[in-house]
Amino acid sequence: MAARIAAAGLTVGEMVATAWDSARTFRGSDKRGGANGARIRLAPQKDWEGNEPARLARVLSALEPIAAEAGASVADAIVLAGNLGVEQAAKAAGFDVTVPFSPGRGDATEEMTDAASFDVLEPVHDGYRNWLEKDYAATAEELMLDRTQLMGLTAHEMTTLVGGMRVRLDEAARAGAVKHRRDARRRVVAGAGIWRAAADPRPPAPDGGGAARWLEERRPPAETPPSGLIE
Repeated sequence: MAARIAAAGLTVGEMVATAWDSARTFRGSDKRGGANGARIRLAPQKDWEGNEPARLARVLSALEPIAAEAGASVADAIVLAGNLGVEQAAKAAGFDVTVPFSPGRGDATEEMTDAASFDVLEPVHDGYRNWLEKDYAATAEELMLDRTQLMGLTAHEMTTLVGGMRVRLDEAARAGAVKHRRDARRRVVAGAGIWRAAADPRPPAPDGGGAARWLEERRPPAETPPSGLIE
């Protein structure tokens, strides 16, 4: 099935974004949402603005027949495609990686799905893809932290995902772009950056030794879901 998906003509961005959108609804608090069931292909999730319905339909039209022919679930096909996307992006940047895959997910049906009960899972923000439907009392960063804890992710996992999801991997998976992002993530984890809003004119402050440290800027979130993964 992996070989069929790889030959299906889907971009890295399409595969990774669809796998992420399928998984990001998971809530550790009540165990709802997530990739199992592949409800992203059913109403109401297939029509959510944050799931980019046109892109989602295009990806599902490629994955569903592959899953049917292999006797696998669409849920597994979506996750496997996401894994392949990450592997392809890494290979394009000069790294050979294998993303572990564990099958066994099932597909839910419309009869199993109470559409109204799933409305509360609709994402109206996604800091990992720098998208915010509208302004809220909470900041975009606070909303991203809330999503992170609901999904049960660690701080290091959050940092890695933000760095990876903010790159349009199907267009910018080059050694330079990946190395830049990798170095930036290391600075974040190490606390070596000085954060400011993009419009802040102040220069980076020196560290204790008098040398200027890295300056990291806060990029305002987009008002509409980005197409694929964003730079």
